[in-house]
Amino acid sequence: MLKRPLLCIKGKKTVRIEIEGGHYELYQKIALLFTVIGAINWGLIGLFRFNLVSFLFGTGTFLANIVYMIVGICGIINLALFFEPSE
Repeated sequence: MLKRPLLCIKGKKTVRIEIEGGHYELYQKIALLFTVIGAINWGLIGLFRFNLVSFLFGTGTFLANIVYMIVGICGIINLALFFEPSE
């Protein structure tokens, strides 16, 4: 599989991190899946005032907070999609 670089910007320097064996694509797809799940949850909240995460794990519970953190981190990971060169 092709290697895709992950660019990390530190101050004025750009650091390239190579992820071997196509694992980057797998991580990106998993992150995208969690981001879509979060978007669907927000759609349910906006349309029906129904929070699926709170329904499944309880309001303000440790598990609910973990889910929100995972979705947030995956959203940040997916920001890298904006900086990838188009193929």
